[in-house]
Amino acid sequence: MSPADILVLVLPSFGIILAGWAAGRFNVLAEPVGDALGSYVFTIALPLLLVRTLAKVEFPDVSPWPLWLTYFAGVITAWLAGEFIVRKLFRRDARSGVIGGLSASFSNLVLLGIPITFTVYGDEGAVPLLLIIAVHLPIMAIVTAARFEGIEAAERGGATDWRRLILSTLKHMLKNPLIIGIYGGLAIKFTGPPLGGIPGTVIDQIADTGVPCALFTLGLGLKRYGIRENFTAGLMLTAVKVAVLPTVVFFLATRVSGMPPLWIAVAVVCAASPTGVNPYLFATRHGAGHGIASNTMTIGSLVAVATTTFWMWVVGTG
Repeated sequence: MSPADILVLVLPSFGIILAGWAAGRFNVLAEPVGDALGSYVFTIALPLLLVRTLAKVEFPDVSPWPLWLTYFAGVITAWLAGEFIVRKLFRRDARSGVIGGLSASFSNLVLLGIPITFTVYGDEGAVPLLLIIAVHLPIMAIVTAARFEGIEAAERGGATDWRRLILSTLKHMLKNPLIIGIYGGLAIKFTGPPLGGIPGTVIDQIADTGVPCALFTLGLGLKRYGIRENFTAGLMLTAVKVAVLPTVVFFLATRVSGMPPLWIAVAVVCAASPTGVNPYLFATRHGAGHGIASNTMTIGSLVAVATTTFWMWVVGTG
């Protein structure tokens, strides 16, 4: 498939993102509307989309371990590169270094990864995507919390309570609507009745709003975060995120993993997704690296149409 053909597939998605940005930029929709829409997408529409997909899709007889190991090998590489850039090249403190590593490695799998994957690869492509999502947020949250806890423990001269840290993070993750949607869909598939009748119709109609609303919400959010100080650092971290991370995943997926072509394509496209909002949330919580996180997310989203098209051309459409 040529880049022009791929653009035909992905441009409508980025057109919706642009529409969301314009609605926020020109005050067509107030900021609280964006917050409410984002809450609807995250807690209702996308979880039901995941429930519907997992309840109906056929699972291939493929082990998830090569997918997870391949993807997180790329994540580790990007994280280390991001921390190095922030700590060594820009001489920032340890907390900012953690935000740099997280910004260089945390893909926007929800607001962009889900819509793009469903649009281009369909329900079959959703299987490897959801396998990544199921472990991505818990692992990234635990590692990030552990890094900050380690820094704070060193500052106060105490020890890190790893058991409390892991249990607290996992407890929080189990309340995550997306995680609930994933495991709820699996439970229906393997133990429950098929989705049909009026309940199935209601779920279908709500789930169908998930993709466009997620993209529109992503566009609205670009106005809020924007470009701040530390532009050069954000630019370098973006290069790591959309170039280095997917390159590592592509190399391992094609040379080592033995995964089917569709899974390779989805893994690489997920790795190439721009930075999500979570690094900024961690930056706000810990009072460090706000500009780094904001710039990486915004710059990555602005160039995503080009980078996504490029990587889809490299891996094909499965």
